[in-house]
Amino acid sequence: MSSSLKNTVLILTLAVLLPVAIFSAVEVASLNENEQMLEQVYREQLDGIIFSVNQYAADLFDFYIQQIDYQYQQEGFSSLSDPGAIKGNLAIEFIALSTPAIQTIDFNEQTELGSFNIDSAFSANELLIERLIRYKETDYIKQEVIGEIRNTNENIQISLIIIGKDTPCLVFIDPVAYIEDLLAPKIQQITTQAINTNVRDTITNRIVYQSKVEPTGIIQSGPLNKTPGYEINVSLYAQSVTDLISYRTKRNLITLSIVVFIILAGMVLIIRNLRKEIQLNKTKADFVANVSHEIRTPLALISMFNETLLMGRVKEDKKYEYYEIISKETSRLKNIVNKILSFSQIDANKKAYNFSKVSPDEIIKDVVNSYSYHLSEKGFTYDLNLNGNIEINADHEAFSEVLINLIDNAMKYSKEEKHIVLESKSDQTHYILDVSDKGVGIDKKNQKNIFDKFFRVEGGNVHNTKGTGLGLSLVAEIMKAHNAEISVESTLGEGSQFTLKFPII
Repeated sequence: MSSSLKNTVLILTLAVLLPVAIFSAVEVASLNENEQMLEQVYREQLDGIIFSVNQYAADLFDFYIQQIDYQYQQEGFSSLSDPGAIKGNLAIEFIALSTPAIQTIDFNEQTELGSFNIDSAFSANELLIERLIRYKETDYIKQEVIGEIRNTNENIQISLIIIGKDTPCLVFIDPVAYIEDLLAPKIQQITTQAINTNVRDTITNRIVYQSKVEPTGIIQSGPLNKTPGYEINVSLYAQSVTDLISYRTKRNLITLSIVVFIILAGMVLIIRNLRKEIQLNKTKADFVANVSHEIRTPLALISMFNETLLMGRVKEDKKYEYYEIISKETSRLKNIVNKILSFSQIDANKKAYNFSKVSPDEIIKDVVNSYSYHLSEKGFTYDLNLNGNIEINADHEAFSEVLINLIDNAMKYSKEEKHIVLESKSDQTHYILDVSDKGVGIDKKNQKNIFDKFFRVEGGNVHNTKGTGLGLSLVAEIMKAHNAEISVESTLGEGSQFTLKFPII
């Protein structure tokens, strides 16, 4: 990796990963604070539920007490004996009034007072009665729980109130019926499926009311209004606040990890693209240097021999040799320019092909015949093993260019054993041409890149061989335009075989 790419990677790492790392550290550090804040929010919401239930309980109890007070003021004690006076409130078991004689109504008709003495209850709470009368003078009926009766069958709470103008009244209430029949529907309305609620007798620890789902952990608790000794407990469905916070924390960390992973993946892609871009710039620079060298050499030879001829210092028997060199270097220069022009047209998608039915073997013979002089001059032998009777849809000039590039490559990279074989064959669907040589070969790691633009194998004698790096790239592009395929099999030090496959028309 070059120093410029290393610097770029380092800058990207610092620019992207450093903020992510800082954000992650801050997020993790603030998790505890967020947990406490979230727990406080949930507790306040659950407190709101408890408050709503208690507010309804107080309003409901006050409503029935006001009904009793209204009936008593309108028609006296006799009207209270009618169960309709309390509108079917099954929670009220018994009423006792001091008028001044004791008058009682047993709505249950089976209420067991046990050892509880009603007279004693009134006389023992004279000071409380005086205070409650003062409240009543302001049109406020205040309830005070003064005791309870517990037996095997039931639990009754006893409240003292003032009705009428100044009449003390004991109200005996069944808290279980009060909770189950009157409060339960409201609790179900206030809470949702995400909330568990239960009401517990704190003395016996018995659950009086419970939602359908077992609570997983009590989050908030509070006394139940108007029914001392009973507690309402509210929790989240299927998990405690701690569990919920743990889940949210885990989810946030997973989300953060995914974000970091996506950023890292993006960085990898950016670095790969940068690496390719830097490599492309390097190959382009090498291409310019190679082309400059390739063009400079024939130009220098042409210029030198041309000047020699113009000066008339050449013997007659040497003139033909100089003209031949000039012709050869001109042809070489022309081939370089043609390659660059073809590449430029293909790269800009402006290359126009003139497709027609052609005999590929005939084109091969023509190309080899035109190259025979160069082949023999450089000591090459060749074999032609041609099928001879296949036609394909191809551009004559482009097909010739493919052959010229492959033969030229074989000549460039064959150092000792100078032999080239061109063999054609066909199957039911394709015309196949193999171009083989006994040259230096291509190692495995470079075989996948040899058709890339500007690519040249680095290192050794191969890199010292003259060339532009465009030949095989042009071949690949021409084959692609013909809906044909090209592949290579090569062993380092033993030679290469390029295989062309054209669809048969």
